[in-house]
Amino acid sequence: MSAFGASLTAGLLFGAIPVVRLLRGDLSGVFREEGRTGTASRRTHLWRGTLVVAQVSLAFALLIGAGLLVASFARAMRIDPVPGPEESLISPYNSRVSEGYFEAMQIDVESGRSFTIGDGADAPPVAIIDRRLAEKFWLGQDPVGRRISQGVPGVGRDEDMEWRTIVGVVENVRASRLTR
Repeated sequence: MSAFGASLTAGLLFGAIPVVRLLRGDLSGVFREEGRTGTASRRTHLWRGTLVVAQVSLAFALLIGAGLLVASFARAMRIDPVPGPEESLISPYNSRVSEGYFEAMQIDVESGRSFTIGDGADAPPVAIIDRRLAEKFWLGQDPVGRRISQGVPGVGRDEDMEWRTIVGVVENVRASRLTR
């Protein structure tokens, strides 16, 4: 049984107990609680009714909110953190990302620029690399404007290699999760 189902069942079960007691009509307990007079004032009944309505309303609002939270969390867990098949890559993980990815993930662009709308499938291929890769191949130099490929020249068919121009360098990124 899912957590949402268990929460819903528990909420309905425990919320129904006071309603059942009220519908049974057993007022002797209520009269005993009222003291010597045997009846409560009209004002006391009004306050009790108001509090019961408020409690039930709040319980349903919390139940609905919990259900929406669980559904949103389940949807978020199914999100592919690297959308967009025609965009560019972050080496060495070769993750494909779309425009606005770095801003959405709060990853700082340290040099160059982020992707733009002009970096689509019809534009020359571009890449944004992380600081780790930049330091490995261009130690002490700015890699923006240089070219990078996924293959190794001389290994395999050179015409199959896709060269990309580096347009930006971002802070080091862990590509295995949605965190930095």
